[in-house]
Amino acid sequence: MERAKELLGQPDIKIMDIAERLGYADNHYFSKAFRTYYHVTPTQYRNQLQNP
Repeated sequence: MERAKELLGQPDIKIMDIAERLGYADNHYFSKAFRTYYHVTPTQYRNQLQNP
């Protein structure tokens, strides 16, 4: 999940591509796992980085 956070800091990489890079076949499963771990969705996390 740390790698996911790093990749989400790069807005030019789509979330579905991040999920694929990390070995998740399903984008929705990646989002659910990320939300369970960090209590925010990948999109919410990315938005927080861009709008502190």
